[in-house]
Amino acid sequence: MAAGLVIGKLRLAVILILKIPVIIAARFTLDRQLVRLRPRYHSLEEDAVLVHQQWVQTQVHWPCANPASAD
Repeated sequence: MAAGLVIGKLRLAVILILKIPVIIAARFTLDRQLVRLRPRYHSLEEDAVLVHQQWVQTQVHWPCANPASAD
C-alpha cells in the first residue's frame, strides 16, 4: 500500500518536472506572438486616414441615387 503511494507521488513529480519546461516554452511563444500582434501606434492624422479608408471600403456605391430606378 505504501509502495503504491510512493510510486504515485514519484509519477506525479516526474510529470510535473517534464511539464514545467513545456509550459514555459508555450508562454514564451505566446508572448512573442502577442508582441507581433500588438498594433503599431500611429499619429492622429494617420489614424483618421485609416478610419476613413476603412469606412469608404464598407460603403456601397450605387450608380444612381435610387437603385430601383436603374432599369
